[in-house]
Order: sequence, then structure tokens, then C-alpha cells
Amino acid sequence: MDFYPHAFTGRIERHALGTMVYTVVFLPDDLAAELPFDEHPRLRMSGEINDAPVTGAWQPVRRRWYLMLNKTTLRAIDAGVGDEVEVRFRIEPQEAVDAPDDLLEAIARDPAAATTWSRMTAGQRRGSSHMLSSAQRAETRRSRILTVVAALAAGTPPGPPKRTRPR
Repeated sequence: MDFYPHAFTGRIERHALGTMVYTVVFLPDDLAAELPFDEHPRLRMSGEINDAPVTGAWQPVRRRWYLMLNKTTLRAIDAGVGDEVEVRFRIEPQEAVDAPDDLLEAIARDPAAATTWSRMTAGQRRGSSHMLSSAQRAETRRSRILTVVAALAAGTPPGPPKRTRPR
């Protein structure tokens, strides 16, 4: 079996969804028909675009699936809207969560937080983990760990961090 068993050439597009506009690459229909979207409508994947590593999920929209591409990924693949790219990927275990060790250690020290964490979905755990990975400063990361643990200890999954400045 190939390291990346799925591959295609696609075009980077702008995709409007409500008031939001995303930069995406759509999965070809014939390839989508081979994948388990009936069981997992948002299918976790890892792979490469133009030889740069990517991770994410194929997201559904009107019986099509797309992968969102952020600015960091677009710089890494040296491509933009309208460019054709080579996409190679594999499907990842859908319940896998790469939670940072410092978060897991903080949760383990609080039994109530650990109980709430164990009841959360994989997506909720990934969201909490992402809050930490998006922190740019060490003090922000520490503050977010405390926020996550406090929310968990109160019995609720934490929400996204509040923006401190406008975009």
C-alpha cells in the first residue's frame, strides 16, 4: 500500500459559505465516492499538497467535499487561488486526538476536569487542543490551559478563545 493511497490534481478555489469565504481544494467526485463519507461526513486526513505536509478534514457541502487551506499552508505550497496543485493523502483514525502533554498533565491533576474530558467528543478535544497550538506566546498558552481546565472542572467543554484585538 502506498504511503498516500489517494491522489489527484485539483485547483485552489475561493468557496463562500454564508458570510465566510474560504480558500479550498475540492475532492474529485470519483475519489469521494470511494471514501467512507456516509459513516464520517467530516473525514480526517493527512498528506501533502505540492510536497508540503497538510492535515485536516474533508468538509461536506452539497454532496461535495473540500479541504480548507490556511495562509500558512498556501505559503508552504507556494500556490494561490486558481493554481493547480498535486494532492496526496491518507485517511486518519477518526477518533484520534493529538492533545499536548502540558494540557493532559493539567487535566490529570483535576479529577472533575478529567471526568469532563473523558466525556467529550474527539472533535471537542481537538478544538481544546487547537486553542493551545494557536497561542503565540508562552503566557497565552499557560492562560489558555488554565481556562480549559477551569471550564472542564465546571463540567462544560471550553469554547474558543476570545479575540483581544480586531482582525
